[in-house]
Order: sequence, then structure tokens, then C-alpha cells
Amino acid sequence: MADSKKVDTKKPITTIVRRTVKPGREAEYEQWVSDTTEDLKKAPGYMDITMIKPGATAKLKEYVLIIRFDNFENVDKWEKSEARNKWMEKAKDLTEQVSNTKVTGLEYWFPLPEIPKSAVPPRYKMAMVTALAIYPLSLIINNIYGFLSLPTNPYLRGLIITITLVCLMTYFVMPKMTSIFRSWLFKPSGENTGGK
Repeated sequence: MADSKKVDTKKPITTIVRRTVKPGREAEYEQWVSDTTEDLKKAPGYMDITMIKPGATAKLKEYVLIIRFDNFENVDKWEKSEARNKWMEKAKDLTEQVSNTKVTGLEYWFPLPEIPKSAVPPRYKMAMVTALAIYPLSLIINNIYGFLSLPTNPYLRGLIITITLVCLMTYFVMPKMTSIFRSWLFKPSGENTGGK
């Protein structure tokens, strides 16, 4: 089931898939994810996948898959592919419910109602990774702009630096940082996850 919301076809895109697995079929489902990922890795534009397992005491065995592609067109190709359709048929017997949401850019930083809470990293982790990205980036940008003849007006100069930082963070830096730190970002405290 695809999300009908409009997305920018050129931005990196994150697909969040939530599946409630039938009782007693968890091991089969996790093997299904592992096997499906082998085909997924061959898809053009594929970046990475993270699986968040339900807690040991959770009544519903809801798994969250966070799948990242470089752009919407490549997600669309994967979703219409014969390989994916084959895997989706196999999943029907293992799952009771499924939902699919797509988000791009900074949307993933904000608590939107369509993003499951379990698919968003804890705020302190997001803050740490963001600070780790912004600090060196702001030093580099300030040094580069120091050599250029930017306006001396501090408000205009601040605006130019802010726009540059936000664009770099949204389109280049945060997607890379999320990929590098994904196993730590999406690992719930005290639980074992199967991030890939």
C-alpha cells in the first residue's frame, strides 16, 4: 500500500513499513526480511535498511522497516519490480497488517502523525548526531565564507550561512550521518535490533 502524498522525486526518500506479524511466525518473518534484503540491495538507488523489532513484552508483534533510497523514482521502480512482488506474496502468509509511509528531507526530524513513534530515534540521539554534523560543517563554512567577499552586514551574512547549512544538512550531511549512525540511532534502549 503506497502513500499518496506528493514527494519531491529528486530527494533521498525514506520508506517506513510497519507490519504486524502473526503470533509464532516472528523467526520466519525475520528470515523473510533477511532474504528480501538480498534482492533489495541489487535495486538501483538502494541506500540501506534498518529493522526495529518489537519489545519482548509487546502484545502485538509489530516490526518497523526503515528503507532508504536515493530518490523517489528508484523507490517506485523497486515497488513495481517482479522481485519485490514475489517477496510481498510470501509476506502475506506471515503478517496480519501492513502500512507504508514515505518521508523526505527534514520531515524525518519532526514528529509527524504518519511516522510511527517507534520509527523515530530518541531526541537525545538525534541532537547528538545533528551537533556532530553541524559543528565541523559550520566551522568549514565560516572559513570558506571568510575568504569570500560576503556582505559585512551580520544579519545578511548570518542568513546566507544559515541557508547554506540547512541545505547541506538536509540533502547531503544528515542522510549520510543517519546511514553511518543508524544502528545506534534506531536501537531501542535495552533491546536487540536487527539493523542492516
